[in-house]
Amino acid sequence: MFKNKFWQVVTILTSSYLMMGLLPELRILGLLILSMGMETWMLLTGIQLVAVFGGLYRQQFIPVAKSVNYFLEKHDPFFFIPSIQQLKKFPQIAAHSVPFMLTGFVFIFSSEGINAS
Repeated sequence: MFKNKFWQVVTILTSSYLMMGLLPELRILGLLILSMGMETWMLLTGIQLVAVFGGLYRQQFIPVAKSVNYFLEKHDPFFFIPSIQQLKKFPQIAAHSVPFMLTGFVFIFSSEGINAS
């Protein structure tokens, strides 16, 4: 019951604020929100955002991420991204997913060993 009252109050406040605007497009948007309800408006807006950003993710982010991952795996011998099962079994293996961290440790500690002798 409280959830329904909350969304009713939010719908009335949002639609009344938009209907007091000077732009006719905002007034129409306020009437649309008042007729549909704020909860439905938020659901439709979320679906639209998922559709738009999901396409951008698949078309632009994934190819760039794969090329960066290929570059890092080629130039850093200790770099790889462990699976969830590997992380659950060995949490320390997460250090391998930070680029050039273990390679840097090898260089730092190997020079310390050489200088100490």
